[in-house]
Amino acid sequence: YSSQALDKLLDNNVFLKEFDNSIKIDIKRVSNVLKILKIRSILLNTDQTIFSYIFVQAAKENKLPNSVIAHGNFRSQHLVGVLPIYVDKIFVWTKNVEEIINNTTRSNVAEHVDGIKNNIILKNKFIKNKIIFAASPINLYAARDYISEYLSILNRLSKICINYDLIFCPHPQDCNLIKYEIIRIGFKWSNRNIYKEAKDAKLIIGSHTSFLYEAENSGFPVIQLKD
Repeated sequence: YSSQALDKLLDNNVFLKEFDNSIKIDIKRVSNVLKILKIRSILLNTDQTIFSYIFVQAAKENKLPNSVIAHGNFRSQHLVGVLPIYVDKIFVWTKNVEEIINNTTRSNVAEHVDGIKNNIILKNKFIKNKIIFAASPINLYAARDYISEYLSILNRLSKICINYDLIFCPHPQDCNLIKYEIIRIGFKWSNRNIYKEAKDAKLIIGSHTSFLYEAENSGFPVIQLKD
């Protein structure tokens, strides 16, 4: 019910033993499923959750190759949210990240894959006052109680770009949680696929979305905001 209660549990050897046993039971269960389905390898989008950790360990029990496609871009030089790496291989976006991870872990666990295609956004003649804001998942901000600050940043952005047509493109996994606040600030809310919406944009702005990589590699001017 609270972080203090969790701290007490983590000092409780009985709880830790029960927790460890429950993880082992789940690993065995998933391991059996992998055998029954004759799975040949495991590819995950993270190995940093309990659920994915269970899958990785079950794969290892079956001697199955297991890997992660690194989701998003890593901005922490300490690789927070990346280390420790449980999988056999982690595929990353850039050679720089590949070198950082491999130097840190003293291994070849990271491998750069060329995942961003050039000109994936079909570029039309741009509309001179159209700016796209490519949004990240709102649940990232909600989970950190950061929505008011996020809206404040967007509000300041709308005042800077007062003579421009600002289009807010929600992340595909989002609901309309902040739609009316966004409209009230001065953005237009897009219901179109972002690849179609962006094709005649003069500028694309965002924070941490892989769409920025795609836009930059398609020849669009791109601005990335710090969190």
